[in-house]
Amino acid sequence: MFELKFHDLLCYRNINNLGSLFSHNRQIIGYAPHRHLKNSVSPKKEAPALATGKSCSRSKPNERVSYNVTSVLQSTNNNNHGLPADATEKVGATQSEAQARNHSNTFSINGRPQVELVSNQITQIFECEVESMYNSAIHLSKQTKKFNNAITCYSFRINIKKLEKFDEERKFLVSSLAEERSRRDQEEVCLRKRIKDASETIEGLLHKIKMLDNRGVQLQN
Repeated sequence: MFELKFHDLLCYRNINNLGSLFSHNRQIIGYAPHRHLKNSVSPKKEAPALATGKSCSRSKPNERVSYNVTSVLQSTNNNNHGLPADATEKVGATQSEAQARNHSNTFSINGRPQVELVSNQITQIFECEVESMYNSAIHLSKQTKKFNNAITCYSFRINIKKLEKFDEERKFLVSSLAEERSRRDQEEVCLRKRIKDASETIEGLLHKIKMLDNRGVQLQN
């Protein structure tokens, strides 16, 4: 028993014996087998090779492939014997069926897990992206709410400051009007007092003029 890696079998094409082994038994490790009419394999002789191929481990493409090299070499040497011409077509049909069956098994064993693995990876990546976008949307919504609340608070504070400023201006205007009214009242009082004093002075002067007129009349008489 030898354990060979899957990709190491490509090196055997440059060696005669192992190249022949690879060309006649490549379907065992997942390759599509070549169809050679001269070296066709009978169903009876193909059974040991297929039976030997069942011992291969093909759960994943990158795993090691283990099989009995001695059994495969014996089956290859037996396959090199010629067959009669009338049995060639039957053997070709049987080999085609075996190739189709091996190809389907290879696809189901080697290809299907890869497709499912890639599909699962794509699904996981897509789910991660969707979750990330959902979290980003929630974060953006929270930030938007915070921003709107900040704008509302800022606008409310600005409006309060404006109202306070308007109230201060109103108070200043009211105080200014009160002072102006008080000043005008004082001026009015002063003017009235002056007018009263002036009227009293005029009355006194008129009284003196009358007295002087009366004296002048008396002197003339």
